[in-house]
Amino acid sequence: MRFREAVIGARRRVLVALAALACTGMAACGGDDDFANEPRPAAPVDVSAAITKRGLLVSPSKVGAGVVEITVSNQTDEAAQFELAGPTTPPGTEVPAGGTGSLKAQLDEGIYEASAEPATARTARLRIGPPRPSPSRDLLPP
Repeated sequence: MRFREAVIGARRRVLVALAALACTGMAACGGDDDFANEPRPAAPVDVSAAITKRGLLVSPSKVGAGVVEITVSNQTDEAAQFELAGPTTPPGTEVPAGGTGSLKAQLDEGIYEASAEPATARTARLRIGPPRPSPSRDLLPP
């Protein structure tokens, strides 16, 4: 009987020691003062652009500031260089005749002029409003 009690006592001491060690390890986690719990950036917004013989169309023409992904469809017979000019000027993208191109950029608040030369001389405006809210409180954001 004494042997059994000694084994049970040893097990208890081991379990208490492991529990104390686990608590100490958990207390060490998350103690970094340099960590900032910043909200996530807003999800990217999709914008479509169409280069036609009549001109350039951008839809929607107004979105909030943040990452914008523009998909450009060239419906003309010649290649075009799609570009945005405004408060920040991202690099343009080449759009082949009858093909598509894409542009992804962080756009600040302001008015941007979209152009697609030489396919069309007409431009389109893209209005970038205040920054979009963070999806931190949304369930399963994209």
